[in-house]
Amino acid sequence: MRIALVHNPDAGQGAYDADDLARLFRDRGYDVAVHGRSKKQVARAAESRPDVLVAAGGDGTVARVAIALAGTTIPLLILPVGTANNIARSLGIQATVPVLIDGLTSARQVRLDIGQVSAPWGEESFVEGAGVGFIGAMLRNEGSMRERLGRFLWNLVPSQKRPHGVARLIRRHPIRTYHMVADGSDLSGDYVTVEAMNIRAIGPRIALAPNADLADGHLDLVLVRPEDRDPLAEYVALEAPGLSPPVEIRRVRRAEMTWIAGYGHVDDEPWPLRAESTRGADGAMVSVSLGRTVNVLIV
Repeated sequence: MRIALVHNPDAGQGAYDADDLARLFRDRGYDVAVHGRSKKQVARAAESRPDVLVAAGGDGTVARVAIALAGTTIPLLILPVGTANNIARSLGIQATVPVLIDGLTSARQVRLDIGQVSAPWGEESFVEGAGVGFIGAMLRNEGSMRERLGRFLWNLVPSQKRPHGVARLIRRHPIRTYHMVADGSDLSGDYVTVEAMNIRAIGPRIALAPNADLADGHLDLVLVRPEDRDPLAEYVALEAPGLSPPVEIRRVRRAEMTWIAGYGHVDDEPWPLRAESTRGADGAMVSVSLGRTVNVLIV
């Protein structure tokens, strides 16, 4: 079996380097080619037509590989060695790296939806979610890469204070008026945050859509109204498994919403990313939907 391995050496605590992972596969009889995590390198990995494409890293790496494979028959194996690992956790993937590699031959395939955002300045694909609000503001303030956000919220902040730091950001985030239509319903109004979620959690494991189905062709549209701000902050601070976020969630196929450049994001990147694009972004209508899919191997 031919394996293309995309590895992010900066993910998580760096427990595995590319040589370690390649050796684990080769010891089990696989033919392995190692690739970097840039968009061009990931595209080349997909174009090599391996039997399995492996993404070893955090959510940013996994999303990039999943998007490159969308619409192909090449399955994706996720080795979650990042900080938050929201995508892997939403899929129920929590085993150790050796266990995941050992189970490759008997793994089952599940479908993962891939999202699409369209705006006057361009289009982007996503796996986790896209929206406007405190997540986008965090990403723009702390830097565009998830690893930087992860280090700020998970490594530099004492463990007992991490959720409380996010809760403070939610309480301080401004209220804005958004024009919004979802599956033909006018939902325009005042919101703290609007997130179109494809998976269950985003950012530093904030479970905004804990019941999201990753393969049902629907987005979980999370609407945080002004009266939800303090309850949501408390929910994030509690970090209590099994609780539902105190917000309105609508399962929709398509949504159009007002976009605020300073608060907008697609997965782990502010969007639009380039400064020259942000001048025309405020107030523009952006559409969010699901389209292509990718097959993920579950051990």
